Amino acid sequence: MEKQDGLRKALESDLRVFQLGRRGMRKKEWLRGIRQASGVGVKEVARRLGKSECEVYRMEKAEKQGRIEVRTLQAGARALGCELMYVLVPREGTLGDLAAEQAELRAKKRESSREARNRARAQRFRDVGGPEALRRALRAVMRGEGIRMRTKPRGPERLRIAMPVELEAAYLVVGREHKAPE
Repeated sequence: MEKQDGLRKALESDLRVFQLGRRGMRKKEWLRGIRQASGVGVKEVARRLGKSECEVYRMEKAEKQGRIEVRTLQAGARALGCELMYVLVPREGTLGDLAAEQAELRAKKRESSREARNRARAQRFRDVGGPEALRRALRAVMRGEGIRMRTKPRGPERLRIAMPVELEAAYLVVGREHKAPE
């Protein structure tokens, strides 16, 4: 977790520059724009790339349409004397906000799964006979241990035995409170 927090803080620091210039970063015609602004002609870019002028125009068109490959864009940037910087910037907020949102989604999913498991367990418990079946099973186990108890105790205070922790927990599931006599 510390490693993830450190990485997130370092990335957020690097991303601040890009978040400030977000509007300019959305431009889709960097190759053509840089080429024209720097005064480099299509013939010169084609020569540097070792391709035809037609290929330079195809690269510019592919970039504008958002279908250019990163390596092609990188080659075009090098031919223009530039360095390609590929960056992902959160649409809103920070990386910390994105991480918190994901943690919240995971927590909701865990809670939903836990509730579904509990519903399934409760249904299986009802399917096998519910509280009455558990009472009968407890009675059989206890009789096997030589402990006698009433099938239906009149109340918690009337129960005269001290149950082991596991049996007490099972008895609580049935919906009856059990207090061992003092």
